[in-house]
Amino acid sequence: AYITGSSSPDFMHTFDDNYIGDKLLNYTKNIQDEVYDDINFSQYGQVIFANATNITIRSSTFGDNGISLLLVYNSSFYNNFINNVGQREYFAFYGNNLYDSLVENNSVNSSKSYTTTFLLSSSDRNNITENDINNNNGGSQSYALKLDSCDNNLINENNITAVQGDGAGGIYILGSNDNLIDNNSIYSEYSAVYLYDDTSSTNIGNNFTNNNITTTTSDGYGIYISNDISQALFVNNTISAPSQNDIYVNTNVDAGSYLRFINTTFDSADVSINDANFHMNVSWYVDVYVNSTPVGSAVNGANVTMINNASAKEFSVLTA
Repeated sequence: AYITGSSSPDFMHTFDDNYIGDKLLNYTKNIQDEVYDDINFSQYGQVIFANATNITIRSSTFGDNGISLLLVYNSSFYNNFINNVGQREYFAFYGNNLYDSLVENNSVNSSKSYTTTFLLSSSDRNNITENDINNNNGGSQSYALKLDSCDNNLINENNITAVQGDGAGGIYILGSNDNLIDNNSIYSEYSAVYLYDDTSSTNIGNNFTNNNITTTTSDGYGIYISNDISQALFVNNTISAPSQNDIYVNTNVDAGSYLRFINTTFDSADVSINDANFHMNVSWYVDVYVNSTPVGSAVNGANVTMINNASAKEFSVLTA
């Protein structure tokens, strides 16, 4: 069952003896302050929690078509195991209108073709941390983790992997703003990070810090930018795509699009920008220490001036 909506009336469904494949659908709605601990949900064809507040789901097992959290607030989902081996195009973890919630230390896996493993849609202010998120047989337009119209989420210290799929990607960000993607290991056999839009969306102000972003196959890009307005800041990352471009920008971006890199390692000869609307800025931290000789103590009030490769002064400051 694929259910979507944005308010309580959208989720007031009743399902009696409905099956997904050969297993019952588990649909739980209108709950608050409930704890689900060490439950074998893999007996169900699909598990859906809808219109819920302050629920905790922990140390439980999910199979087939995974779990969906629909219009869920202030909840926790941790130490769970999800192995999506059900129908294609279902998600292992699906959060639609998920707000102010913690998703931590879960193993989330999908091995069906054309299936995104972990999808957040219209979901804000969540903490997605220390999870193993694996897309093991994705195929075209499938991803390990996707943010669709999501703002102000923290994606932190996760292992995000997409393998065995021509076109499968690591992270896909669509029409989402002000998200922090921090200290993750992101690996894909196709492209590791997509910033991709359609005509109705923009990616603005997403920050990538301290990530290891890698691909190894002949089709793998490190960062792939396509369509409309995309703006992102990359600080203290490592980007490596030995067989394709570390950074690739398509021909259809709009004015105002840019990437800014600070202290981020990539091959500067392995960058392809194919649209004049796109701007890219690369800078590095500079630490300067001025000491006296022979004593070797720090000198206060010394002038430090930096000249760039065009012989222009970048800055001039005094040491403190």
